[in-house]
Amino acid sequence: MKKLLNPAFLKLVMNMLILLILITGALTILGKAHRLFFHPDEIKIIKLDVPWNQPLSSVTLMFDQNILQNDTKLIQELQIKIFSYDLFNRIIFVSLILIILFQIKKLVLAIRAQSFLEPKNIKIVNRLSVLVGIWVLSTFIFYEIIPYFFPLDLITERINFTTLSESITANILSAIDFKMLLVAITLYVISVLFKEGYALKEEADLTI
Repeated sequence: MKKLLNPAFLKLVMNMLILLILITGALTILGKAHRLFFHPDEIKIIKLDVPWNQPLSSVTLMFDQNILQNDTKLIQELQIKIFSYDLFNRIIFVSLILIILFQIKKLVLAIRAQSFLEPKNIKIVNRLSVLVGIWVLSTFIFYEIIPYFFPLDLITERINFTTLSESITANILSAIDFKMLLVAITLYVISVLFKEGYALKEEADLTI
């Protein structure tokens, strides 16, 4: 058990996890980017399913087949918009996942080295709260820009999607990832508490 929790082993495991996500994310993003920029004619998709990183509240939009079936150009434009939206969504969230994991790795190694209550580690916790906050903001923005990508008059069926003009309450409840928001607030509070703890520790050391 001690061997499994030793810093060298933890560092190896975290590095492998980060590398795995980096490779998987890069291959997915590069594959999608290549198709979007070099083979847009191969894109065959007329249903939007987002956000992939928040499966419990996924937005699904079904588009009017009667309007699309007689307009090949409109279909192609819509397919490219859906594909582009999904691609940018993945770029942002894969990047955030990697940065967050890298910060967690540094924090875990600091704890195992028994040097947690240090300014640099408190900054890591604070940085994590900011990163998770950026995650929440990104989720909100991607939700809110849906009508700017896809005309509402083309949509015949919507799941988990309401615009601000239709219902402010429903829109906010669907657009904000409250679980991640709670994590961000908790991490920020922890960073403040540890900062106060470090200040008290410094005072005690000076008194001694």
